[in-house]
Amino acid sequence: MIFRHKKWLDNPWNVQIAEDKLFQLKCAMQIGFNIPETLATSDPIRIKNFYEKHNGNVVVKALSASPIVDHVLYTNKLTNKDIAQIDSVKMSPSIFQVYVSKKYELRITVVGNKIFPVKIYSQGDEATSLDWRRKPKLNDFDVKMEQTTLPIKIERYIHCYMKLINLRYGCIDMIVTENDEYVFLEINPNGQWYFVQLHTEAQIAKAISELLTN
Repeated sequence: MIFRHKKWLDNPWNVQIAEDKLFQLKCAMQIGFNIPETLATSDPIRIKNFYEKHNGNVVVKALSASPIVDHVLYTNKLTNKDIAQIDSVKMSPSIFQVYVSKKYELRITVVGNKIFPVKIYSQGDEATSLDWRRKPKLNDFDVKMEQTTLPIKIERYIHCYMKLINLRYGCIDMIVTENDEYVFLEINPNGQWYFVQLHTEAQIAKAISELLTN
């Protein structure tokens, strides 16, 4: 409380609120982003019905960031074997979403009013096709990426979203479908950015410095 008047990249209280994945999705829908059809539950019956409704084309995600230090909970596709053991979800509610087929993915780093969108070619490698973070390296990820541009409408949505979620910085993950539709997945309020700058020379460090000093 005594440091709330200080200059932060983001107020830690705002970051804590924004870590909630359901809150993120609710805000995204409010702005007008497309999101995958989503079910958040610990009810095995509802999950089975959701799985059957979408012919098994369903992924599962954690409700929030992993509480385990140095451990990442990746996005995983549900299988019939998972469904056979689905009663265990009673102990750990999760997010279930319809899997969205991708042309490519976007990692969009937002620093104040500046947006740094990067195209990630995750579909070129089976290991990264479901979750591009699955091939990490030191301060980096083994996946092809390059700077890109966004439609004006999506940029406008991003600025409105950041204002609504009350953050000045964040890393947004999105999918671009085969039909060139933009689908919002999540925002990482304290997301990594250095690997983006390494791959693309996007001037993110400079933008952060300017945001903190101006």
